[in-house]
Parts: sequence; structure tokens; C-alpha cells
Amino acid sequence: MAKVSWADRIPGVLAELHESDLPTISRAHVQRLLGLRPRRAQLVLQQAGGTCGEKGKSLIIPTRDFVLFLECIAPQAAAQEQWRRQRLAQKLSEARQQWIDRGGPPRIVRVETWKVDHVRKGGVAALPPGVTVRRPIDTEKGRIEIEFSDPREALEKLALLSTALDKDLEWFWPSSQPFGEPHAGKQTESQSSL
Repeated sequence: MAKVSWADRIPGVLAELHESDLPTISRAHVQRLLGLRPRRAQLVLQQAGGTCGEKGKSLIIPTRDFVLFLECIAPQAAAQEQWRRQRLAQKLSEARQQWIDRGGPPRIVRVETWKVDHVRKGGVAALPPGVTVRRPIDTEKGRIEIEFSDPREALEKLALLSTALDKDLEWFWPSSQPFGEPHAGKQTESQSSL
């Protein structure tokens, strides 16, 4: 079932407010009437011209002014919501076509939570057997080796390696060396030919 947007609720809200004897509308009323979260309801009140109440903490607006605001924005809000839905449908269609062109949806490998937690706590030292990391030292280049028996195992070990390197980034790439530049201790092939 599709979620009803707040723009779709405006006609029902207007009917309810025409029958209401509320003198003012507060954020809580906007939340309930339009089905919004507190911050979004506050923004709607600001757009409607709400002012601070007696205590000066929250915005309120006279009910008749809020009704006028909703009547003015209803056509625009409905058109904007229709455009948003069309755009979403187009994006979903494009994504579906990309999946078809690539032979199906992207493969997702789920790594068991306890494995991720273990590597997150222990870093590189907690990597599973078959994953070897040698960081660049002086003139030597770094090396990463992963042994695997099937693609799923390879992807799982790559995910765990990423978690470990994120935890131990300083060990893997010392802050004294700018990230993304070749290791300072050894010339690259393009540099040695100069």
C-alpha cells in the first residue's frame, strides 16, 4: 500500500478545519492533521506565517489563516507531489533496466555480525585466515593477499578487510604520508623513466 503524502491529505484537513472550533493551530496539530514529523510540521507552520505563542516557545497560527494557507498551496502541493512520484517511478524504471542490462540486481554479501564486530574490535590482527596485509615500509610496496574458494568467500573477506583497514588506517597508512599519493620511499615507474 502506498504511503499517503501530506499534500494528499490537504482536502480532508480543510474539511476537518472548516468544521473545527479550534482558535489556533500548533505544531502538534499540524503533525496530527498532515501526518508530519515535528521538524517538518514546524517548517510548514513557519511557511504559513506562524508566530510565537504566549509562552514564546512554539509557533501557532490562527486556524482561519492556516486554512487560507492550505487552500493557496493545495494545487501547487498536489502538482509537486505528482511530479515527485513521476520522477521516482522514472528513477526506479531506470534502475530496473540497469539491473536487467547487467544480468540482474547487484550481488549483496551478508557478513555475519559477530565476524564484523570481531574485526571492528581487533582491526588487522583479527582478520580471518587467508587474508594477509603487509603495509608499505621504507622502499617496499605494501601487499594484500586474499585466499578464497568461491566468490562469496572473496567478497566476505574483502568486506572484513575494509572494516579492519578503516579501524587501523594509521597502521596501514601513517598520517605522516599524504593519503592518495604514491609511497615516498620508492619511485613509481613513470618517475624512474625521467
